[in-house]
Amino acid sequence: MSQPLPSQQPILMTRGHNVRTLILVLAIMAFLAALALLFSRSASRLSGDWQAQLSNSVTVQVSLAPMSPENDFETQMNRAAQTIRTVVGDAAEIEVVDRSESQELIKPWIGNLDLPESLTLPGLITIQTPQDARPPNAVLLASQLQEDGIVASIDDHSRWADQIRGTARALVVGGAALLTLLLVAGVSVNLFATRSAMAAQRSIISVLAQVGATDSFIARLFVGQAGRRSAAGAGIGILVAWLIWAALSMFSAVPTIFWSNLGQVINDIFWLVGLWCLFVLVCAIAAGVATKRALLRERKRA
Repeated sequence: MSQPLPSQQPILMTRGHNVRTLILVLAIMAFLAALALLFSRSASRLSGDWQAQLSNSVTVQVSLAPMSPENDFETQMNRAAQTIRTVVGDAAEIEVVDRSESQELIKPWIGNLDLPESLTLPGLITIQTPQDARPPNAVLLASQLQEDGIVASIDDHSRWADQIRGTARALVVGGAALLTLLLVAGVSVNLFATRSAMAAQRSIISVLAQVGATDSFIARLFVGQAGRRSAAGAGIGILVAWLIWAALSMFSAVPTIFWSNLGQVINDIFWLVGLWCLFVLVCAIAAGVATKRALLRERKRA
């Protein structure tokens, strides 16, 4: 009766409490890195959406003349809206903000004070053009309003767009810096783990060297070991981050910060897969470099 062949055992040790601890630490780092990446992607996406909306919108503030039965709020605002329509065309949406709504807009500065009827507040008109159309020409619009005797100031939201762009850029740079810091921390952890593993398995390395194994062969063993551990740790951390982000997208009261459609989910999944590959690659390279240097020092001592 034939005896079963013994199973092939790996050359390096693959189990132990330290291995589980290392995978846990790598998972935490990958989790934080994935959250930083998702937050940066969300900030960039929101910035683009807001800038697109602001680029096609203009707010006109009309200085109203003293009210009279023949020249009331609606009459003056309709006249200004008609002038605006001649400039922007029929495709644009022109909305005259109600007088009560205009008063609500200044409440953050004056509180709930009752304004006297004699105080004439400026009227507001919002203009929204389609996404595929050119934004309103502020200079031409101001010139036409002036020709019609309407005193108005025009805000094309360029200042807001610049502030949003700058804030989003700062958030993306901050997220990238945090991501880089976590990758460096992952490299440091793998360097320490590789050196500890080499010290614990010095006898195995000596036997391999005696039977003719080259430094490259021994380094590949530790590279593979580090790659497998970082793949497991990074995979767990990134998966947990993805699940948390998906749950927040489903139940959050502010869904615009998170995912709002399937396209965003698929796009971010590709970025997370890229982060996983980068994490594994960086950790494996770090292990290879540490092994090569350690073996080179050992040969110099010998």
